[in-house]
Amino acid sequence: MAKQKYIYRLRFITPPTDEGVFDYYFSSLAAIYDVFTAKQVGCGAQHLYNCKVSEGNSYKGKKALVTREVLHLKEQANPHSKIMARTNEK
Repeated sequence: MAKQKYIYRLRFITPPTDEGVFDYYFSSLAAIYDVFTAKQVGCGAQHLYNCKVSEGNSYKGKKALVTREVLHLKEQANPHSKIMARTNEK
């Protein structure tokens, strides 16, 4: 079984934009701040690291909730084996 991968879910109490979207997903805690400001989230990236969100704890503030979630991936066969099989057929 492959190493588990995680995503970070940012759920706003009140949507930060007029689109009305509450949930956003990121590959890292730092990536959150490429899209939103610390003021919008309610804290900075260092605070999320201090709360150990990257280790599985969640952060709940006045503006948002940040959690780490398991990302379920479908296991795939080695893509090179398919290429080799096609090459050998010719």
